[in-house]
Amino acid sequence: MVNSPSSHKSPWWLPVVVTPIATLFSLFILFLFIGLYFKFWHVSFTNWFDSFFGPFNPNTIEEISKISFTQFLRSANTTIFSIIYYLLANALSVIIGIKRKSKSIDTEIIKYKEALKNRSGVIGAEYKKIIEKKKRLKALQELLELNTEDAVQIMYLRKTTKIAQLENIYIVKNDFHAFQCCMEQIYESTKDSKNNYLFINSIAQYEFIGRHRKYFNEEDGTIDEDGLNKSVFLRLLKEKRSLNIRVLLLNPNIPESDIFIKKRIKEIGKRIPVSKYKEDIIKTIKFLEFLKNNLSSYASFSRKKISIDYRLFNDNPVFRYYINNKKVFLSQYVKQHHGHQSITFEIGKSNRSLHYSILKLFEKRWEKFKPK
Repeated sequence: MVNSPSSHKSPWWLPVVVTPIATLFSLFILFLFIGLYFKFWHVSFTNWFDSFFGPFNPNTIEEISKISFTQFLRSANTTIFSIIYYLLANALSVIIGIKRKSKSIDTEIIKYKEALKNRSGVIGAEYKKIIEKKKRLKALQELLELNTEDAVQIMYLRKTTKIAQLENIYIVKNDFHAFQCCMEQIYESTKDSKNNYLFINSIAQYEFIGRHRKYFNEEDGTIDEDGLNKSVFLRLLKEKRSLNIRVLLLNPNIPESDIFIKKRIKEIGKRIPVSKYKEDIIKTIKFLEFLKNNLSSYASFSRKKISIDYRLFNDNPVFRYYINNKKVFLSQYVKQHHGHQSITFEIGKSNRSLHYSILKLFEKRWEKFKPK
């Protein structure tokens, strides 16, 4: 609720009280200055004035010099005091009036700004409702145009997604956007203070994690602040006070790793040497090892409770996924699609969703591949 201007106005009696008090105070200061003048500067000022302009004869100078503050007060009649008081009172009344008017105008400005803000908020909400209604209307029109078989399939999918608590589906066109999109969603979901863990299962995760090592200077213990702001992963580490990160990666040293990597390369539909894919895994492992041992030595992370650990799995990964306290992000490449297209499913946490099952799957695999 916006306060009315009247609630901000000073009471009616304020000028009546303030004006005479301020006037008397001003008179006191004025006569104090006059008293000091007669006590310390009167004679010297009279001589100085006469030396420059010469209006006085010696007798006049002597008479003027003998005038004291007491004589000045005796010679000053009621009219002089009245004039001074009147002038001061009017000047102060004008100043007080201007101040009160200015305050009143400021109050009016605040009032209308708040009213405009409230009105724009209401209009914005109404506009949003209209857009949502238009989207629903368009969707209903498209549904009515479907044949029976397609409609049955949609209803089946609707039931499935409801049970799985599927919230969003992201389809991205290339490798960079796949990881960037996923990281943005994980960042928004994990920066909540209640989200204190992030578990990751994948083969390499170079784009997601490994490529950020370039922002750390190991020689002088500094970090590129510009890079820190650009990297969503590092920005998440910077903003969180407490975070437990666990990463499961493919062990690049086992003989079967070549088979698993070739299968993944075939799914991606790109010509990537197996050695290059392995190199990305190794770079990610080295960076995770570096973060695990050195993150707390950097000023941006020194006062945080961030735990980072990784383990290497030896079996064939079915899909990659990211888990925090509230959501699961299941991500997989579209088979045989040129350009590394990826599809990601965002699943919310509930008693009926896949969040619990996938979390237990990760915890089971984490224990399974515990270093001996």
